Amino acid sequence: MLLAIVLGTVMIGWLIWAGMDRSGPDVAAQVHSFSVVDDNQIEVTLMVDRRDPQKHALCTIVAQSEDFERVGELLATIPTGQSRTVQSTYTVRTIKRATTAIVQNCQVP
Repeated sequence: MLLAIVLGTVMIGWLIWAGMDRSGPDVAAQVHSFSVVDDNQIEVTLMVDRRDPQKHALCTIVAQSEDFERVGELLATIPTGQSRTVQSTYTVRTIKRATTAIVQNCQVP
Protein backbone atom coordinates (compact mmCIF):
# COMPACT_ATOMS: atom_id res chain seq x y z
CA MET A 1 0.00 0.00 0.00
CA LEU A 2 2.78 2.42 0.92
CA LEU A 3 4.60 1.60 -2.32
CA ALA A 4 1.47 2.41 -4.34
CA ILE A 5 1.12 5.79 -2.64
CA VAL A 6 4.79 6.65 -3.23
CA LEU A 7 4.64 5.56 -6.87
CA GLY A 8 1.38 7.45 -7.39
CA THR A 9 2.87 10.62 -5.91
CA VAL A 10 5.99 10.31 -8.06
CA MET A 11 3.89 9.69 -11.17
CA ILE A 12 1.66 12.72 -10.52
CA GLY A 13 4.71 14.92 -9.91
CA TRP A 14 6.32 13.73 -13.13
CA LEU A 15 3.12 14.36 -15.12
CA ILE A 16 2.88 17.91 -13.78
CA TRP A 17 6.56 18.59 -14.53
CA ALA A 18 6.36 17.09 -18.05
CA GLY A 19 3.16 19.00 -18.83
CA MET A 20 4.58 22.33 -17.72
CA ASP A 21 7.88 21.75 -19.52
CA ARG A 22 6.13 21.18 -22.86
CA SER A 23 3.29 23.66 -22.37
CA GLY A 24 5.30 26.69 -23.54
CA PRO A 25 5.90 27.61 -27.18
CA ASP A 26 8.99 26.46 -29.08
CA VAL A 27 9.90 30.10 -29.64
CA ALA A 28 8.73 33.41 -28.20
CA ALA A 29 9.80 36.92 -29.20
CA GLN A 30 9.12 40.47 -28.22
CA VAL A 31 10.23 43.86 -29.46
CA HIS A 32 13.00 44.98 -27.12
CA SER A 33 13.41 48.38 -28.79
CA PHE A 34 12.96 50.20 -32.08
CA SER A 35 14.28 53.31 -33.73
CA VAL A 36 12.68 55.16 -36.62
CA VAL A 37 15.53 55.80 -39.05
CA ASP A 38 13.57 57.83 -41.59
CA ASP A 39 10.27 57.79 -43.50
CA ASN A 40 11.24 54.54 -45.22
CA GLN A 41 12.81 52.35 -42.54
CA ILE A 42 12.71 51.38 -38.89
CA GLU A 43 15.29 49.39 -36.92
CA VAL A 44 13.79 46.78 -34.62
CA THR A 45 15.60 44.85 -31.92
CA LEU A 46 14.01 41.55 -30.90
CA MET A 47 14.55 39.45 -27.81
CA VAL A 48 13.96 35.84 -28.85
CA ASP A 49 13.72 32.84 -26.53
CA ARG A 50 13.96 29.41 -28.18
CA ARG A 51 13.44 26.10 -26.44
CA ASP A 52 16.20 24.59 -28.62
CA PRO A 53 18.90 27.07 -29.70
CA GLN A 54 20.20 24.54 -32.24
CA LYS A 55 17.08 25.22 -34.36
CA HIS A 56 16.60 28.46 -36.27
CA ALA A 57 13.37 30.41 -35.97
CA LEU A 58 11.33 32.65 -38.27
CA CYS A 59 9.62 35.76 -36.91
CA THR A 60 7.39 38.20 -38.75
CA ILE A 61 8.05 41.81 -37.79
CA VAL A 62 5.36 44.34 -38.72
CA ALA A 63 5.98 48.09 -38.84
CA GLN A 64 2.92 50.26 -38.20
CA SER A 65 2.13 53.91 -38.80
CA GLU A 66 0.55 56.28 -36.31
CA ASP A 67 -2.95 55.00 -37.24
CA PHE A 68 -1.80 51.32 -36.88
CA GLU A 69 -1.71 50.82 -40.65
CA ARG A 70 0.76 48.13 -41.72
CA VAL A 71 3.50 50.04 -43.54
CA GLY A 72 6.24 47.41 -43.60
CA GLU A 73 6.91 43.76 -42.94
CA LEU A 74 9.96 41.54 -42.63
CA LEU A 75 10.34 37.80 -42.18
CA ALA A 76 13.37 37.65 -39.89
CA THR A 77 15.49 34.52 -39.57
CA ILE A 78 16.87 33.92 -36.11
CA PRO A 79 19.98 31.78 -36.70
CA THR A 80 20.99 28.78 -34.65
CA GLY A 81 23.35 29.42 -31.78
CA GLN A 82 24.57 28.41 -28.36
CA SER A 83 22.26 30.58 -26.28
CA ARG A 84 18.57 29.98 -25.73
CA THR A 85 17.87 33.72 -25.54
CA VAL A 86 19.25 36.01 -28.24
CA GLN A 87 18.94 39.68 -29.17
CA SER A 88 18.97 40.59 -32.86
CA THR A 89 18.41 43.86 -34.73
CA TYR A 90 16.67 44.07 -38.13
CA THR A 91 15.90 46.89 -40.53
CA VAL A 92 12.33 46.92 -41.84
CA ARG A 93 11.70 48.94 -45.00
CA THR A 94 8.44 50.90 -44.97
CA ILE A 95 6.16 52.59 -47.51
CA LYS A 96 5.70 55.57 -45.17
CA ARG A 97 6.87 56.63 -41.72
CA ALA A 98 6.45 53.94 -39.07
CA THR A 99 5.84 54.86 -35.46
CA THR A 100 6.01 51.39 -33.90
CA ALA A 101 6.83 47.77 -34.61
CA ILE A 102 5.41 44.48 -33.37
CA VAL A 103 6.22 40.79 -33.67
CA GLN A 104 3.25 39.23 -35.42
CA ASN A 105 4.36 35.63 -34.94
CA CYS A 106 7.37 33.37 -34.53
CA GLN A 107 7.82 29.72 -35.32
CA VAL A 108 10.43 27.01 -35.54
CA PRO A 109 10.01 25.52 -39.02
